[in-house]
Amino acid sequence: MNSKIVIRATREIRRLATDALRTAERQRAEYADAEAKQYQDLCIWTDMDDDYGGWETSCGEAFCLVDGTPRENKMHFCPYCGRKLKEVRENETISSVFERNG
Repeated sequence: MNSKIVIRATREIRRLATDALRTAERQRAEYADAEAKQYQDLCIWTDMDDDYGGWETSCGEAFCLVDGTPRENKMHFCPYCGRKLKEVRENETISSVFERNG
């Protein structure tokens, strides 16, 4: 009798674990989709961390500023692709950029 209870409990635990895993995978996929949509209309400019004011763009170009950052130079749109410009500085993630300035 005890072995039947153990078998049923084991099956129930497997079912619950499988359901939890499926839910987690679905939520991860939904989050990834939402994050991708958030960035699709942006051109992310990444500081090249050099002494020449170089910036790499997510549209595949490079841009050099003599002084300051794109924001400090009042640049709001990428001159190459036309999308809204977001800058990412050294040691910063794209997510932290949104936390910093929306």
